[in-house]
Amino acid sequence: MVQRGGVVVRPRLSERLERCHAVTIVQAPPGYGKTALLADWVEHAPSADTAHAPDLPGILAAQTGGVVVVDDFARHETAGLAEGIVSALARPGAPRLIVATRTTPLLRMYAWDYGLDVGTVGAGDLLATESELAEMVAAWGGRAPDGLHEATGGWPRVARLLVEEGSAEEYLRHAVLARLERQSLAFALALSSSRSLAPAHRRVSPGAGAPSSDVFERLLESGVVQRRVDGCEHVPPVVAAALRLLVPEQEALAWHRALVEELGHDGDAASRAPRMEHARASEDWGVLAQLWTRHGLQLLEVDEAAVARVYSDVPAEAVATWPVLTLAVATARALRDRRPFHDVQPVLWQAARRAAQQFEGPGMDHGGDLENYIYLAATALIDARMDGRWEEHRRIAEAAEERYRAERGPVPDSQRYAWFLLQVFLGEMTAGDAVRAKPAGRRAHVVAHDAPDSRVSSAAAAAGMCALATIEGSARDAAYWSEQYAAVAREEAWGFGYATSLFALVRAMRAVDRLDLEAAEAALSDAGDPRCDVEFWPFALLPRTQLALLRGAPGDMLDEIDRVVSAHQAQYDAGGWGTRVVACLRVELLTALGEVERALEIAESVADASTAVIPLGARAHLVAGDAGRAFEMARQPRWDAGVTPRTRLGRLLVTAGAAEQLGDRHGADAAFSAALALSGATGLMATVAKLPRQVRQALLERHHRALSAEALELLSGYREVFETSTEPVRLTPREKVVLAEMGRATTLAEVAKRLTVSANTVKKQAISVYAKLGVHDREAALERARVLGLLPPAD
Repeated sequence: MVQRGGVVVRPRLSERLERCHAVTIVQAPPGYGKTALLADWVEHAPSADTAHAPDLPGILAAQTGGVVVVDDFARHETAGLAEGIVSALARPGAPRLIVATRTTPLLRMYAWDYGLDVGTVGAGDLLATESELAEMVAAWGGRAPDGLHEATGGWPRVARLLVEEGSAEEYLRHAVLARLERQSLAFALALSSSRSLAPAHRRVSPGAGAPSSDVFERLLESGVVQRRVDGCEHVPPVVAAALRLLVPEQEALAWHRALVEELGHDGDAASRAPRMEHARASEDWGVLAQLWTRHGLQLLEVDEAAVARVYSDVPAEAVATWPVLTLAVATARALRDRRPFHDVQPVLWQAARRAAQQFEGPGMDHGGDLENYIYLAATALIDARMDGRWEEHRRIAEAAEERYRAERGPVPDSQRYAWFLLQVFLGEMTAGDAVRAKPAGRRAHVVAHDAPDSRVSSAAAAAGMCALATIEGSARDAAYWSEQYAAVAREEAWGFGYATSLFALVRAMRAVDRLDLEAAEAALSDAGDPRCDVEFWPFALLPRTQLALLRGAPGDMLDEIDRVVSAHQAQYDAGGWGTRVVACLRVELLTALGEVERALEIAESVADASTAVIPLGARAHLVAGDAGRAFEMARQPRWDAGVTPRTRLGRLLVTAGAAEQLGDRHGADAAFSAALALSGATGLMATVAKLPRQVRQALLERHHRALSAEALELLSGYREVFETSTEPVRLTPREKVVLAEMGRATTLAEVAKRLTVSANTVKKQAISVYAKLGVHDREAALERARVLGLLPPAD
């Protein structure tokens, strides 16, 4: 584009005027730049001349060839003038005619009757593109405010007023809106509630009066409604602002109510967001509750801003009447305040808990609408999961599934059913039952994939399945589910935050496994604070703990685990996957600190519930110098279908390390060779790196050809995570009693009195305790004993 005398030339429009139509009509409301366009074109078109409308019949009859251009044709147009013009144009050798007008002219009708070729440059063509508008602003010598093109739709005159004066409402009120009757203005105000207009907006009628299709066309002709380049129609924000100043909101209520009803008849995805906006404008809380129940996830995906605008200020009395709005309001306020998803997750789940009370209340009738029932059942599943009520969770899931199967009929599965199945899957996952979780996750993903508008549920199911595969060390499954996640996720969208936060943890764990610690830290930053994650905090601790071990900060991580557990104490106490995951992590961290007694005690407490702790306990024995016990523990039980690749790799590595320390070189090589093969197939390099360094180095020297040069260098140079050996503290039963009493009494004499033995006996036993703990006085002994778990923490 170039500037000529302060006018921005738009080549795409000039080219339209060059086309050889008998009549070209430049038709648009005031302020679209018709006059400037024609004036510049005439100045640089050698065969073009301007004329006045009343003189046209004579000029056209006398002139041969060339182009005649008329501005503001509508002011003079009559049926007689239009017929005289087309009669003159119909003769051989007649010139071309270009006219500018604000309204649909009679000239077009008469030209068609005479069979003349008519071209149109309409309002949609004359609206400036973003780049054209930027060029115009530069020509005006002003500075464009933020969002100028979106606010005006590219209406040149309106944009110029906003740039130069900061307001365009008065211009719109007098130049555009004053030409419309009151009913059209009320309809336009109702339309302005929707960001994009649907077909139903043309059909609706609030009662007596002209059909809305006629009113809609008048609004298009006037520029109040504009058609964007994507084909969607809307009322530009600056026009909406002018309408709100001119027309009271109550005058649009009848239109809003009629639109809610008409859009409900369409029932398609395109009608839901505008229906939501009109329901809010008419305060139809029942429709808003129904829309959220059935289509909340899809509304979030389509237009987060509209959800925030519509649901964030729903009155408390409406929420009390329609409890399902609780979650909608919490979500909308989080969106409005631009808070990251992982920061508001606890708020959202507490809102779900309140909605679940409607389902779980005593004497609650679970009849009625199936979709509403499935929605409330899903919130009840969340409520049960938050408390660790696993049996209750399964009971609700089975009852809801039974009713859904009985009543659904032949219709496809809905978005809400897909979301319900996602909650079933996540319940089994957080309960730590992988056998039940995997088929539940696959089913949730299949239904969400096929159900309309269920991308969020599909992404969350894929992320959950990928997390399970990553925890187990199943590389092929993790890669598959990662692809499924990537196919549907929109990581920039707030509504996908539940899935993206979980997948960030997956990325962190996979990065740790391949020893890419910088990538792991970046992914953990995306995942947020595990104390705020009410759902996947145990999984959030996994990569953080491995980072702490590999970085050399196990003590700090133990404190962090305690803080996270205290933030989720009820869930931890319920005994789901969180209890077992935390136990495994504490065993690793305590072993790294040399506190083997305490590590083995924790490992023993969960050994029956978790096969994953077996190699961790075996490694603790290895570090404690008991290679025989480590070898025995790592080899039993034999491999079976329930042993994951990660656990199997851990057992193989401990077996190799124990055999090496026992002098069984053949056994060590066999186990380590199998471990390297499994590590290569799963990408679990970090597990190999955590072998005691002296043992690791000896084994790598004999197996260096099985590794790439890069992997060999990485594993050979890695820091010591666990000591090669450490001597565990083994107190006699009597010494343990003395140590316990030392924690309660202030002097050894008082201990002797409590135990009814001589002071010398207690003194000898205390000296033996000090020696075994590696200290020289009572206070140091008590502090060391608490660290090792031999005494409870001080109050």
